Amino acid sequence: MNTIDKITCLSEGSTIDINFTAGSDWTAASSATWLKLNKLTGSAGDITLTATIHENESFDIRPATITIKDKSTGKEATISVKQASKGTILFFYKRLSQNGQNF
Repeated sequence: MNTIDKITCLSEGSTIDINFTAGSDWTAASSATWLKLNKLTGSAGDITLTATIHENESFDIRPATITIKDKSTGKEATISVKQASKGTILFFYKRLSQNGQNF
């Protein structure tokens, strides 16, 4: 099973689908007004939760959290979201190392 614990996105607006299987009724919440969820509650089953991220027009990086909670057990899954500041280009890279040396 794949797990998501962090989402990083560009400053432009976008949507992201979060797929999960719920064993019972659940709730979802966003900690920021610029990150909207298409569902805030649901029943057991295979779920697609869509997060709409509005454009960041400031020059500050914006953090937020999505929390999905199982109503019967109270257990929570938390996803951290970080949106780039206006005008930022994100580069993703993987650092390679061999015998303790980076290259």
